[in-house]
Amino acid sequence: MSATSPSTTPQAGNTPMLRVDISRRLLAFGRPLLPVLAASVTFRVIQMSLGIALFAIGAWGVGTVVTDGPTRAVGGVVAVMVGLAFVKALVRYLLQFTGHYVAFKLLAMLRNDFYRKVEPQAPAGLAATHTGELLARVMKDIDRIEVFYAHTIAPSLAAVIVPVLALTAMGVGFDPLLAIRLVPFLVGVGLLVPVWSNRAAADAATDLRLARGRLSQHLTDGIQGIREVLAFGYGQRRVAELRDLGRQATDAHARMSRMMAVRRGLNELLVGAGIAAVLLVGANRVQSGVLSWVDLTVVLAIALVSFGPVLGVEEFIAALEQAFAGARRLWEVTDRPPTVTEAALSRKRPGTSNGRSRSTTSSSPIPRRCRT
Repeated sequence: MSATSPSTTPQAGNTPMLRVDISRRLLAFGRPLLPVLAASVTFRVIQMSLGIALFAIGAWGVGTVVTDGPTRAVGGVVAVMVGLAFVKALVRYLLQFTGHYVAFKLLAMLRNDFYRKVEPQAPAGLAATHTGELLARVMKDIDRIEVFYAHTIAPSLAAVIVPVLALTAMGVGFDPLLAIRLVPFLVGVGLLVPVWSNRAAADAATDLRLARGRLSQHLTDGIQGIREVLAFGYGQRRVAELRDLGRQATDAHARMSRMMAVRRGLNELLVGAGIAAVLLVGANRVQSGVLSWVDLTVVLAIALVSFGPVLGVEEFIAALEQAFAGARRLWEVTDRPPTVTEAALSRKRPGTSNGRSRSTTSSSPIPRRCRT
């Protein structure tokens, strides 16, 4: 694992790593699990595509019943939907299995790598590092980094692949104009809104990770030094300090929540506007004879469900910023070179030559009682 360790490339100075650099480093570390991760992405794409197909077939069946009345085709539609539902359930199970396998395997890999890089630094290299701070990094920060693998890579790829497949089916099977009309709204939900809110979310995520680290350190110091705190009457001051640290964490979390609320509001607005745009253009196409009302019903169903994968970007973007902040904090410790290094094994020891001991004599007199 040393070749793919996330702590093999120390950063020069205090220059913060860019998100692209962090992503590359994390991907290099998780390379042994990329085949399983690729299978997870495949299962996610299949599951979401089956969900769109279920919606479209159901919309076609409802539209057919409304326009033509109950027919024999309704039974076939129900049978197909039941079959697709069973297949979708099986694919979802495989998705959950592969996703959780990657998640828990990477948690173990990250913590083992952390210990392997921190152990050579002890004791001199960790003299200025508090126990609670280390504990927060190895537990909470690594938990956040795991989100990058388990809840970011697969949803981000599915947010691109599934809408492309849906738009292709819409353009080829029904009307290319409706597919083109839907593209700007999908791009807005999946790309423009997350990019616009990225900076504020990144700052809030970094502040939150730092505040929680200080809070964990304060609690650890308070528990370890409880006798001194009580003996010197420092209890009320420690409580006030703890309350202040908790307020800082709460403020950072509130900033993230406000940004999340604004982001979700904009996304809902874009989803509604996209569906309205497709409906208006589709109604004109029906009046011109290009489409039927049943076709428009299916197109609206596909358009509505196509927003599901891109809305997933909103779900993981805040967690992704916390993952990046956690990775930076983790590597601040693991990238430190050891303060004291062990002497080379090939170095000659005093009194030896080529690994052979020299014969020595003692000039000290042997006590009479020790002679035999």
